[in-house]
Amino acid sequence: MPQTPPLLPTAKLARVLRVARIDGISILAVAGTLAIVTAINCDVQSTLIGLLVAAAGASELRGVRLLRNGLPEGLRWLIFSQLYLLIVIVGYAIWRLLDFNPVALRAMVSPEVQTLIRDLGISLDSLLATSYRAAYLVIIVATLIYQGGMAFYYWRRSTIVTAALKNNQP
Repeated sequence: MPQTPPLLPTAKLARVLRVARIDGISILAVAGTLAIVTAINCDVQSTLIGLLVAAAGASELRGVRLLRNGLPEGLRWLIFSQLYLLIVIVGYAIWRLLDFNPVALRAMVSPEVQTLIRDLGISLDSLLATSYRAAYLVIIVATLIYQGGMAFYYWRRSTIVTAALKNNQP
């Protein structure tokens, strides 16, 4: 079976722009919507977190715009947006882990479920604490993998994207 030739620099630039545009719009749309919903519910902390996350999407879209205009500093915006988002999400998760409130969680479990858990011989508080910690640890690991991977993706393509931008200039 014949091997396919490697992608041309312009094709790699187009792929980076497409990935960054989709990622940036997705982040901005989801975080912006959640920020609006939490603002309507007067949840100041969640609104601020939503706005901080939405800023990462806006930064990524700024990088796309700069690259489309032939400016290689757009790559720094793409990489920065991913690292910034990683810091915001991991920081939020750590804050939530340090701010664990079993009383608030216990109130969210119906009396029927509490009885069922007790009948199984499991401590409700230990189950809630373990589940809570596991959920935020999964968020941290997933963020490190995804946002770190995206930053690495943009960084790995910086040389070829810069070359494609130079070749497209008059």
